[in-house]
Amino acid sequence: MKKTISLISKKTLAMVLAMLMVVVFIPFASVSMKADAASRATVVNYMRSMATIKWSSSKNITYWNYVNNVNETRKFSAGVTYTGMPYTQLNRKNLNQFQSQLSGSKYIGSTSYSGYYGNDCSWSVRCSWDQITNGVSFSYTGNMFPGSGTGVRAVGSYNSNSTSSTKTITTGNGTATMYASYAQLKPGDAIVARVNGVVNHTRLVVSVSGSGANGTVKVIEQCGLSSSRGNTTWNVDKSYTFSQLYSTYYIPITCDALKNASLTDAPPTGPSQLKIENYNTPPASLGLGKSYSIYGTITSNYNIKSVTVGIYDSKG
Repeated sequence: MKKTISLISKKTLAMVLAMLMVVVFIPFASVSMKADAASRATVVNYMRSMATIKWSSSKNITYWNYVNNVNETRKFSAGVTYTGMPYTQLNRKNLNQFQSQLSGSKYIGSTSYSGYYGNDCSWSVRCSWDQITNGVSFSYTGNMFPGSGTGVRAVGSYNSNSTSSTKTITTGNGTATMYASYAQLKPGDAIVARVNGVVNHTRLVVSVSGSGANGTVKVIEQCGLSSSRGNTTWNVDKSYTFSQLYSTYYIPITCDALKNASLTDAPPTGPSQLKIENYNTPPASLGLGKSYSIYGTITSNYNIKSVTVGIYDSKG
């Protein structure tokens, strides 16, 4: 008699081994994959909720940049319905905190340039990642570099040889490496560009398609007030080519929680390191009607997709 048992995310293996091992391994594999997908959906959905919430104010709200420019005339106008949390670099909040300032869809909080609730590009990504982890601590794009000690990790195989300029990183690695790294982005990851005097911005990834210069990354991003965006400070589901990202010095990043949740999907490297451990051996003879339990554990650096368990008599 031969019985084949399929698993969700491990590699093909055929051998006389254990039903107990199979019972132990299935939950690990399926939960890891589902946790990864669920975590990524949670991050993207939270970002989308911040970008699409509707609100209006009965009073004008002075735009935050007044702190830098006393001639700042931009404002969130009274009576206008806006989509998405307002942009500010001063009183940055998450979605729940912003909603605490709403009565229905009417904003009732502070209308001063330094007091109104909102967020900016980096804080919106931070708030989204905060939904699945407490392991990120960056507060602006300047400490969103891999190796900055804020829970940020690189996506792809590029050399993150700077913690002050993404231009140094992109130009140092070249198009081939950076394009290949962009292609490895997944929903919930991010891209960041930080070059003083040129660009300081981050975007959350919704999806990725294609490869090479014409590959595309679809994002949600908190941008700021602009006549080109109308009554929102956000871009939602906007796509950029890999070529555009490279020419504007973006690097692909993620957080520890998403990086670790994806380990079951990571492509293996090198020879197989298959191990069979903690297994038992059958008795020399087993009478008709007697029972015997087979157990053991199989591990591998490659994904195991199925296990075949065989039970044979003395004649094979």
